[in-house]
Amino acid sequence: MLDVGTTIARKRGKMGPLSGCRFVIESFHNPIRFSERIYQRFGPIAEFDMPTLRRHRPRKHLFIVGPDHNREVLRNTDAIRPSGLWSLDGPPGSALHAIQHHYSFKTYGQTHSQIVQVVNRPLRRSRVEGHFERTKEIVQSEIAKWPRSRTIDLYHEVRLLAQRVSFALLFGENDVARIRKLGELAFRYNRGNWNPFSYLFPVKAMGTPYHRTWQAAETLRSYIRDWIAEASVRSPDDDIVAAFAHVNDGKDNPLPAENIFGGMVFYTVASYESISSMTTWALLLLVLHPGVMGQLLDELSMVPKVDDIDHQGLSGLRFLDAVVKEVLRLIPPTAVAQFRVFERCEISSRTLFASDRIVLAPHMTHRLPEIYYAPMRFHPERWFTISPSQYEYLPFMAGARRCPGSWFGTDFLKVALAAILFRYRIKLNPGTRLDWRFAGTTIPRGPVPVQLVEQDRLVQSQSVTGSIFDLFERPAST
Repeated sequence: MLDVGTTIARKRGKMGPLSGCRFVIESFHNPIRFSERIYQRFGPIAEFDMPTLRRHRPRKHLFIVGPDHNREVLRNTDAIRPSGLWSLDGPPGSALHAIQHHYSFKTYGQTHSQIVQVVNRPLRRSRVEGHFERTKEIVQSEIAKWPRSRTIDLYHEVRLLAQRVSFALLFGENDVARIRKLGELAFRYNRGNWNPFSYLFPVKAMGTPYHRTWQAAETLRSYIRDWIAEASVRSPDDDIVAAFAHVNDGKDNPLPAENIFGGMVFYTVASYESISSMTTWALLLLVLHPGVMGQLLDELSMVPKVDDIDHQGLSGLRFLDAVVKEVLRLIPPTAVAQFRVFERCEISSRTLFASDRIVLAPHMTHRLPEIYYAPMRFHPERWFTISPSQYEYLPFMAGARRCPGSWFGTDFLKVALAAILFRYRIKLNPGTRLDWRFAGTTIPRGPVPVQLVEQDRLVQSQSVTGSIFDLFERPAST
């Protein structure tokens, strides 16, 4: 577990090339642990140079933590832009190549502006709130099918739930069989990008991680091509698929198919990946903190059942809101964010040039004791007395870089938590080990075995082990 009180060695804020290479490799494998190690060793600012074969000047990497640095980077939208999420590539013409070079983080200028302008309309706050009743309906219907009194994988079930809701409401897809297929393909593609063996053995040999990821990408391209064609008859304001079907370059020329395909893959994965992990972590944190669970159940017992509550009523649940904020503080969807410099600029009193890199770490900012007392503790009540700025609390980034899906994600999390906890008490299997890994966001490593029983408000401590306690302070009851 991160010791935020550890004395920080600030002798040097700069690493040599060998140390820099080692840290870059580690940042790819596990950027959360990377950010903790860099901060503990160097403090809020660290830089290192990476030699490159194609450039005379080494590429500078700047790691920075803290609200002032966050503000400086996130406000500079002209010279600094988000870097890539996925790195797995393929030969020209392949689906892997199309995604790698044309998804949303890899498009800039007029093309990017047109995509953002059109595609983000279905994600506006007013549109999300208009989906509230339908969100409740789908969530209630799906969780009612969850099996009771036998072990299930909680993360798997929540991921299917998130895909069902997001694909229906954001993409206009109600065919459950297609949702399952698209969800599985998107899941396989994203996981393949975070499998080290995909990069160590990038060959299309049957059974290799690279080949499985290749197949997922190629099948996704076929599905998305049909999806876009079907959506062309709908209004671009209807949903994300229809928006992509009508998006153009600003001069009434359709965008290249590669840009549409790459953008669609990004939005498809982003629509469910973060909210499924967020909801799973929230449920586990509550189960491991029976006192907090009891307080939340008390609040939920004072309001109508989920079927009868409206958006205003759910938004008015202060303790539920505090729980959600605290979950997103401890395990933010965007734990680490990488940016690329496109033109010379000054950041943190350092001069950066085109192709240099910047790493922001909300994971670390959310653990600064000068902002959050007892920062490793799951303590929702803190939100009754604090009001951090958008650069001190940035689970979805901030300012112009704020994730457009943040309203949808937060609403889904609140509805899902209320509906699940109204209906079920969650029991962890004895001796359960809970570990985590990084795959674009922080996710459980492996299944999360639980049993569901009818909610009887029997709140009790449950004992588990695992690296989950790297992410937050172990409760005394466990």
